[in-house]
Amino acid sequence: MSIYVKVNNTEYPATVDGVNNDRTWGGRESKAVTLEMTHAAAVQLFVDGLSWSIVQRDTVPVYDTDGNPTGETEEQAQEWDNSDYCVAGGITDNRDGTITVKMGKPMPLERAEAEKAAAQHTAATLMGMPVYTAIGEERAKDLRYAIETAAASLDDKTASEAPELFPQLTGDGSLVKSGTRICWQGGIKRAAVDLWDTAENTPDAAPNLWEDIQYKQGFRLIPETITAGLAFSKGEKGWWQDELYESMLAANVWNPSVNPDGWKKITEEGA
Repeated sequence: MSIYVKVNNTEYPATVDGVNNDRTWGGRESKAVTLEMTHAAAVQLFVDGLSWSIVQRDTVPVYDTDGNPTGETEEQAQEWDNSDYCVAGGITDNRDGTITVKMGKPMPLERAEAEKAAAQHTAATLMGMPVYTAIGEERAKDLRYAIETAAASLDDKTASEAPELFPQLTGDGSLVKSGTRICWQGGIKRAAVDLWDTAENTPDAAPNLWEDIQYKQGFRLIPETITAGLAFSKGEKGWWQDELYESMLAANVWNPSVNPDGWKKITEEGA
């Protein structure tokens, strides 16, 4: 068995020891990685926010179809993501050509500060500012109202590309008029009737009160039955059962289940 740490798609032979309550580091969960590396190189590699994993490689015997050993072996690898341990700690030079670096999980206060910074960055981006500038709660409410008002005029295709622009249910009991589009679980729902904003009337609790728009992320949903007027052109993409497909035919009126050869699954975009 061989253990490696994997960083930026490069594997380094290492030993890794974990501590659930590291008393030398404020009680956080930590992992100590020991490997052959200079101190200077470790400083550059093991940084805050690092995405890394532990890889275990084993040489195992190969068996035939009857379960008998063939005398050959093969390598098997297992990999465990350790990106939760993203706070860079101290580095110790062991004076034998190896160093030991600590990587820890964020403490609650650190996590809250990181979330605050991310929220400020998002706010600055939305306002078109290079850096975050506090604008006050009342001004933020006014801007949000303006955003939602402007979003109401978007067509469904455009709306599906930016569902966050639309209002969300708050459970305050207010009237939601028929035809109102809302942001729901990362997508768009449209009220099929006038309804009250209550827990009993959410799309999950009362799906008959809501309808889906016929677009997702800017592409049409492929219906079960495609009429001539809704036919997909060659090269046009559409969603079928949460997978993105591209039509391989002109005037395509068959969904991917009925005519699989008429569609190509776009696996890198479907999710």
